[in-house]
Amino acid sequence: MKSLPEVAAALKKDGVYNQVLVTHGIHKGKPFKTRSKKVELYNQRYSDNGIDPMPVYRPPKPIPADHFRIVVGRNAYISQSSSTNNSLLCELEPENTLWIHPEPAKRRGIKQGDLVEVMSSAGTGTLKARVTEEIRPDTVYMDTGYGVISKNLTKIYGKGACIAEILEDRADAVSGNMAMHETFVKIRRI
Repeated sequence: MKSLPEVAAALKKDGVYNQVLVTHGIHKGKPFKTRSKKVELYNQRYSDNGIDPMPVYRPPKPIPADHFRIVVGRNAYISQSSSTNNSLLCELEPENTLWIHPEPAKRRGIKQGDLVEVMSSAGTGTLKARVTEEIRPDTVYMDTGYGVISKNLTKIYGKGACIAEILEDRADAVSGNMAMHETFVKIRRI
């Protein structure tokens, strides 16, 4: 800390050190990595490779009977398992929950805080239900970064469910990125 007196002073005064960096404008004057060196709405490389050169809407796959589409994301406090193990952040969100709409929850006898099992062809997870109208009736949601199996992540070890154990391993045909919203799951109250 002696070599960084501003950090020590900030920690003593505020309990946290925040380094503010300028991130806007860092690409100004630099060309895009496209053939025209500009923003391209029509991608000639895609066309050359037999892929739609313009964004084309394709409806999502239909949800099989008695299943839900699972969607994943992050909340305002947690980004990955490293932040879930943070003592202060863990107080705000100690474990993830499965968001489920009241209508399908009622049909399955699921109430707020009940332990539920989420099952896909890839795996299973167990976590508490959050019954809420903030989710579609045909969809369920859970935060990422929980359900870890590493005992060294002491604050969250064994809490909630791990989304990586539930999501099927599928890739988007165009981007090659993981297609995280194409897994269908069954839910049951434990």
